[in-house]
Amino acid sequence: MKLTNKHGLPATIINVLKRPQYSKGNAHISVTELISSPRIVQLRRRHWDDIEEDASEMVWSLFGSALHNILQHGKDDHHIVEERLFKEFDGWTVSGAIDLQELGPEGITISDYKCTSVWSVMNEKMDWQRQLNLYAWLVESAKRMPVSALQIVAILRDWSAREADVKEGYPQSPIVVVSIPLWP
Repeated sequence: MKLTNKHGLPATIINVLKRPQYSKGNAHISVTELISSPRIVQLRRRHWDDIEEDASEMVWSLFGSALHNILQHGKDDHHIVEERLFKEFDGWTVSGAIDLQELGPEGITISDYKCTSVWSVMNEKMDWQRQLNLYAWLVESAKRMPVSALQIVAILRDWSAREADVKEGYPQSPIVVVSIPLWP
């Protein structure tokens, strides 16, 4: 991918964006690719060197990465953080990096951190269900451990205290835990 800097952002920001931390490991496909449009995944792979994105458009993904790094330091003895799991399925290796696994008496609670908009927690996001249920499948099949609950920990970048006071159904906090249905 070609990274542009149309707004003259500082070199430190550009350098971080040029050094992405994400890797799907030695897998054919990641969970996030699996829930995406197959056409988009193939086109991105085929034309990766032709894609151009400006650094200024990547601010929220940079913020999300920083948030993940910070939240790793909140780990307790019964937490597993940022574990990448792999599972072979029909000749394909599928991988997924799970932000947080909390070990409990009934099984594992899987949490995924999202730096997102208020709209995302006020409206159902099927991609969240797909992603977390695939993580549950990875945990249960690769680790042979039961999953008891799924949740999104949403940090709302556009949250407003005023809107929380006046708008029905508006989140009452800039951090919201959203329960995700666990599929059979």
